[in-house]
Amino acid sequence: MRFKKTTPKNLLARGKISRLVIQALKEIGNGKVSQEEEGKIIELLKREDPSNLRHDITLAPEWVRKVMRKAL
Repeated sequence: MRFKKTTPKNLLARGKISRLVIQALKEIGNGKVSQEEEGKIIELLKREDPSNLRHDITLAPEWVRKVMRKAL
């Protein structure tokens, strides 16, 4: 296991799934997510509580928000 530095904003996410998705997408990088990966991510996010997902979308970078909004 490898720990990375983060900002307090990254720790404010309410949903367990959306918190992990935000970090995973940041790690993969903008423009590097395949259609297949995006589809799997959206399916996972659909399991998240909608109110938590809406909150967590506001914490994500814009390019991550675009992916996350597809789950609402």
